[in-house]
Amino acid sequence: MDSFAKAGVTLFEGHAQFLSSNRIQVGQEILEASKIVIATGAKPIRPNLPGIEHAIDSDGFWAIEEQPRKAIIVGGGYIALELACALQGLGTQTTLLVRSQILREFDQEIAAHLETSLLKIGMQIHKGVTIQAIKKDPGGIQVTFLDHKEQLQEAQAEAITLVATGREPNTGRLSLEKAGVELGDRGEIEVNQQDETTAAGIYAIGDVTLHPMLTPVAIKAGRILADRL
Repeated sequence: MDSFAKAGVTLFEGHAQFLSSNRIQVGQEILEASKIVIATGAKPIRPNLPGIEHAIDSDGFWAIEEQPRKAIIVGGGYIALELACALQGLGTQTTLLVRSQILREFDQEIAAHLETSLLKIGMQIHKGVTIQAIKKDPGGIQVTFLDHKEQLQEAQAEAITLVATGREPNTGRLSLEKAGVELGDRGEIEVNQQDETTAAGIYAIGDVTLHPMLTPVAIKAGRILADRL
């Protein structure tokens, strides 16, 4: 907040939605501008699995108060790998359950090297799995899954099962249709090479566009757009 004030930024807190291509409502306030940047990010997808209520997502990771002895991470993307590496590095026996392969959208030589390194430090990795159910039992959390040979397997966690199977753009409550902003098939905001949406004067950057969802990418996009504007 102090940084905003020092930079001369006026902050309005509350849910924002478009009224037109140059007007936004935040609470009772109506704001008007010739240029608007949308940077609302993305949120974790919670898959429709039996017992999903017993699992946390990547947001819930930051609310963990005690380190578990055993943890299960479902997912093979960069967020799943980040959190799995953090837990294993801190001494938690971590099991990674992956639908296909780890980091499948990244360089596979790097992914293969990382997988070898993780196995060496004791992480358990199961690839080609299909999750069947998540159950709570006296020992913690149990996840049943079919392995790559279609054999039923079980993994046990001591309270922490984290599902990180993707993210979806935060666009659902922005009333973007009133501004003429078009969305892609996954609810992402479509932009051109200058980060401009289908509505003149409205721009979008970061995870809300589903461009490579990495923090440095979003930061760089924000700086470039700020310079351009």
